[in-house]
Amino acid sequence: MPRRSSRKLTTPGSYLPPSKMHSMQRVKQLLPFQRSKNAGVLHLTSTSMTPEPILPAELIEAIVDELGALQDTATLKTCTLVSHTFLFPAQKYLFHSINLDRPHTSRKKTVQRFHKLLFSRPHLGNHVRALYLGDDTADDFGYEDDDIGSHTVSSSELWVPLKKGGKPKSLQLIPQILDRVPRLAALSVSFNPNMLRWGDIPQQTLEALYGVLGRESLREVALAFVPSCPPELLWMLARLKVVNLSCVELDPHHAGAISSEPPETTEVNIETLILRATPPSTITALTRILAAAPRGSSPLKSLAVTPTFEPGFCEAVAELLTRAGENIVNFEWLPSIHFSASSHPISFSPSTTPHLASLRFSVSFRKSQAHLGGPFAQALRLLESLRPSEPLIHPSRPAPISSPASGSLRTVTIDCHCLRSRVIHEHDVANEAASVLRKLKAEWAPLDQALSALTAHGDLDISSPGLREVRIRLSTKTSVEQDRDHFVRAFPHLLPGLQSKGVMLSVTTSDELTI
Repeated sequence: MPRRSSRKLTTPGSYLPPSKMHSMQRVKQLLPFQRSKNAGVLHLTSTSMTPEPILPAELIEAIVDELGALQDTATLKTCTLVSHTFLFPAQKYLFHSINLDRPHTSRKKTVQRFHKLLFSRPHLGNHVRALYLGDDTADDFGYEDDDIGSHTVSSSELWVPLKKGGKPKSLQLIPQILDRVPRLAALSVSFNPNMLRWGDIPQQTLEALYGVLGRESLREVALAFVPSCPPELLWMLARLKVVNLSCVELDPHHAGAISSEPPETTEVNIETLILRATPPSTITALTRILAAAPRGSSPLKSLAVTPTFEPGFCEAVAELLTRAGENIVNFEWLPSIHFSASSHPISFSPSTTPHLASLRFSVSFRKSQAHLGGPFAQALRLLESLRPSEPLIHPSRPAPISSPASGSLRTVTIDCHCLRSRVIHEHDVANEAASVLRKLKAEWAPLDQALSALTAHGDLDISSPGLREVRIRLSTKTSVEQDRDHFVRAFPHLLPGLQSKGVMLSVTTSDELTI
């Protein structure tokens, strides 16, 4: 028979060394222990623990709504982990916007995970109001290319499933996801730069996309890298409030299919139109659609354009402004920071945009812009077109602005990219860095003169026409902090003409990147 151990279980009443006894007393203070009938066992009583505080439902909703309004999803997630009572109220904000098009991440895996989540928690689809879909390229994650017809696409299997033995190798997840987000208000679809043709998309997926485009809840659509776009797709987009097209090419076989008469029951409601590297043929088709608005007046209020080198691009934009720009309030000319020169400078008559109140353009200070006439070459041409009767940059003719477009213009926003390093400090502006400051002032002088010509003469008041505010935005993604600081120190010396006329000037930073 084995020998019974004579060692007793240690309890708080037993002898312990002083150090261990102190530790046990400290534990008893922090956690309530209760002695069991078995003298050798201690257990934690759940009834003696401090219960989780119960917050009023109104307070929880107020906290969730405030964090949701601030788009602070990180704090919302933390709240749901700390207290289960935050979980359901926070879901409408946590799942409000779903981005399945994150860079450096497999879109295929991301879609698969979200698809699995929707099937396990179907109610989450009712919270999704914005959905961003993308596609992987063959170079991203080592997918093999597959030929479909005469066009090569990536085999990410998100949009065009690969076939093996005449049957699809994988299920189409995109249609199933679209069917389970019934309250969608914004949809973004970005194919890969291999330019997947619209006709290569399976019929099931096309029907799901067309079904979403026909929903009453949908207000905004963004499409990228879509060649051979059918004309009927543009007509479906016409009823939306916001349309964002990037590298969307109209099918060349149906380029002339857009007639001046819209189909029956078709609405034209586009208020914001964003065109990035969009071919002239697509812009011309959109012009016909906007000009065919049933109410006889174009609904377009905001137009943002990233120009290309294609012949006829600027002419197509000018035609759009002429035929459908009578109600435009905001116009943005955002050339690429790498290739800021387009085929021709944009120009339009001020009478075509009589309500233009806000103008925004981007400039790049890369050294390669020197041979193009400096960073403000295109901006000066654009400003000069607002006042065709008098050259804006002529110093001896400060005639008052009489055109309706320039009279309504109130705000100019300038996005500055690729700032060059200039060592400017307060103590050496008048000494070592004086020449650098003079170069900066000379570089900005034409812009200062052009903008000053658009301001009112005399004291500014609420009713006075002309420019009232100039906003300078420094990109945090194309310029380092040191270069931005140097520019801020020099900025008070760069626009003396606007300062003398009382125009409000401001310098801020922005993380937005113009391609």
